[in-house]
Amino acid sequence: MPRKLDRVPDGGGWRAHGRGSAPALAADRAKTRSRRTGRTVGGYRYLHHAVDDHSRLVCSEILQDETTQTAAGFWRRAAAFFASIGVRVQAVMTDNGACYRRRPRSQPHRELHLDAPTAPACPGRPGASLVACTGWAVTLPHVNVIAMLDTAAAPGRVPAALGDDLLARTLPTAPPQTTTLWPALVLVTLVYLLPSARRWGRAVTTVVHEAGHATAGVLTGRRFHGFVVERNLAGSAVTSGRSHGPARIMTTWAGYPAPAVLGAVMVGAALSGWSGPLLVVVLLALVVLLVMSRSMRTIGLVVLIGALTAALWWWGDALGTMALRAGLVAGAGMVLLVGAWDSLADVARSRDGAQDHRTLTELTRVPSALWLASWFLVDAAATALVGWWVWTGLP
Repeated sequence: MPRKLDRVPDGGGWRAHGRGSAPALAADRAKTRSRRTGRTVGGYRYLHHAVDDHSRLVCSEILQDETTQTAAGFWRRAAAFFASIGVRVQAVMTDNGACYRRRPRSQPHRELHLDAPTAPACPGRPGASLVACTGWAVTLPHVNVIAMLDTAAAPGRVPAALGDDLLARTLPTAPPQTTTLWPALVLVTLVYLLPSARRWGRAVTTVVHEAGHATAGVLTGRRFHGFVVERNLAGSAVTSGRSHGPARIMTTWAGYPAPAVLGAVMVGAALSGWSGPLLVVVLLALVVLLVMSRSMRTIGLVVLIGALTAALWWWGDALGTMALRAGLVAGAGMVLLVGAWDSLADVARSRDGAQDHRTLTELTRVPSALWLASWFLVDAAATALVGWWVWTGLP
């Protein structure tokens, strides 16, 4: 799609320096001398664009005109460029410009994939070029045509569609360097040095603990009715089904290992570039937990966790110079991992007969110490796995 632009005199004209300024008057004098000698200084340059519909990669050239032969030559070079990076052209949609409606003498339209132009006078046609979308060529001053082209290529100048933003934030990315995940260390340090932050870390651990009960119950055929988080950060999940049997045992057992397992998954996802997909899954799970929350305190806690997760997913990589999103995801995973150890220590010291390991003893006649040992082994395995991933990831 070609776009006609005014030629910019060297040094810039009146738009860059103001009407009546010395550079603008010098440009006018140069135009006058050129007209007397028969040379052309003013006029237009033509910006030709080819945009890949999938990746939004743009190939652009500034050319002297928008004739059929020029457009055909540009498209041959653009097609060669896309082919060089592995993009196979299957079809081309144009803006129905005259240079596309006329068949070039040197090459059939069939070879250029221009067999199906856009319907005439179609409001949704792609003729609204990059220049029309952003206005950079007519609203910003430029000192020469090269500066104008640099402005066109500036990052963020062409806004991506919302669907592209969602896809870019959801798909996996290249694995970050382990040394760039320092936000994880900062987050873990803050959570376990500041009393208020430590309380919030325990609250998140409780939510994951109850989510572990609910997930195991649903997977084993029980019905999940809801959960609550109490003022003292204790929690309870309500499921219904048979009062004995493997489903009840698995549902009761799954709470304490859940933070350690999810923490290890989060660290692994951060180190492998899967932070985006993981955060989307977490957001969907939080929507379910929000629906199943049975107290205002629980609702507020789930909403807050969801808001922080959504902000991390959407804006976490806004600072492109560091792996902020991956670092915070890894840090949250480590917080859950340490929270799992804290919870295990608390339940081992507790004398409450309603604790999960004593309930499991009533259901199975297996000593409660063995259930505590099983949770210890899961936490230890998750911790060892995270330590191995971090150690082997170091350069």
